Amino acid sequence: MIRKSLLLLVCCLFSTFVIADSNSGIDGEGRFYAKDDDSLSFIKSQLLHSAFSDVITKELKFLGLDASQFWKSYDEKFESYFSPIKEQMQKKYGMDNKPNLAAKKKFNQRHRLKRLGLKGKYGRLDRAVTSYSIKKMTRSPQIPNSRYINLSAKVDRKLLKKIYFQMISDRDAKEIKTIFVSTDFDIHDLNWSEIGVELEKDFTTVIRDHWKKWLSENLKTRFGQIELTDPSVDKELEGYLKAPKEAAVTATSEDATDPLPLNEFNDGLWLKVKIGLSKVSEDMLMMTRVYRLSGDFILVDMNTGEIVHSFDLPILTNKYSFEKTAQLSTNIATWIYRSASSEFTRFDEKIAAIPVQKKSVDLMISGAETFLDFEKVSDMLAIKGASQRFSSKLITYEGKKGKLRLKYTGDKESLLATLAALTESKIDEGRFLSKAPDESPFSFVLVSEIAPALEDIKSKDMKNENVSQ
Repeated sequence: MIRKSLLLLVCCLFSTFVIADSNSGIDGEGRFYAKDDDSLSFIKSQLLHSAFSDVITKELKFLGLDASQFWKSYDEKFESYFSPIKEQMQKKYGMDNKPNLAAKKKFNQRHRLKRLGLKGKYGRLDRAVTSYSIKKMTRSPQIPNSRYINLSAKVDRKLLKKIYFQMISDRDAKEIKTIFVSTDFDIHDLNWSEIGVELEKDFTTVIRDHWKKWLSENLKTRFGQIELTDPSVDKELEGYLKAPKEAAVTATSEDATDPLPLNEFNDGLWLKVKIGLSKVSEDMLMMTRVYRLSGDFILVDMNTGEIVHSFDLPILTNKYSFEKTAQLSTNIATWIYRSASSEFTRFDEKIAAIPVQKKSVDLMISGAETFLDFEKVSDMLAIKGASQRFSSKLITYEGKKGKLRLKYTGDKESLLATLAALTESKIDEGRFLSKAPDESPFSFVLVSEIAPALEDIKSKDMKNENVSQ
């Protein structure tokens, strides 16, 4: 009885240890050298970014991922993203026209704040941090502007791995030639004069043009052009999505009964925005009217027909005076414009996540002991070939042999170089992946560390062949 009680106590203590260990956070440290006019909120945001980066680095190493390659790619992609923003700022502050010292100082201040602020948000790395608690936040007594933070954070490892593979990909997001923007404005219990305009187009054209301007200024590194569509173009876009892709490749405007604008829609995105506006109430004495706004939008990849991003606008109400019709229409148009464009800020992230088209090869794996061995090989391939977005799936499995279909991006030379470097890659404790005796670049064998070397196996095979002859 005493032994059972002791065993139960040990099990409880062990369970408590495991639970505590799984819930324990990772310590992260951050440092930032502030300027005298930096706000406290800005300083804190920079300290958190620095500490989160430290936590992420530790987690990547724990997962067996290349942290240095991740941050190298992160810095390169941020520089590419920030370069056009810097150019705009240089023009805005007249840096190309021999500015005086005051202008240079103002530019340097704004440039620093803009750069640090955007880099702290770039890639939204904080998504991987599910929670954190600050242990210490101090400033140096000797150097007051030198700030330090120490915190404990918990990380979503699955999401972090996803961010990692996206960040170190060989290629950036796929090139978008055109973003087609379609809009559908629908009013209920209203006429256009109750919005402050005589004609619908007087109202909708302004909003559409401002959306186009926003997309042009904020996503210009992602696409070639923006086209505001009309009903005829909408019909063609819909027809292109519904048409079989094989037909789209071969059809021509001369022999097709309903010609498809093949080249025009290739590598494009289609943004479809729907806006609903209705009247809730009206006070003729106070000359005010309450409006309700609703709507949604979807962003469609024209190559695949898949939805890249979608969003339902929250239903909102607002009261406006209709004493001055020009002011009324301006207020409502601004309301609608901002309600949708606030979510447009996620387009950059969503477009970056669109997968590039992959090629595939079949890998022969022998020496497997269980079905799980192929999963281990797949996990290892995903890490070793992250820059080429390796992903593999078991196609056939018989005895100790199996075939993995490996999908990848980039050229075949890079693929072969990555496969050649897989020799001696561990899949677990005691076993590693090695080239198969047939010397094929696509054949591998799982070998135990205590097993005879492959050269010995090949030599033995050659001797046996000679004896049989």
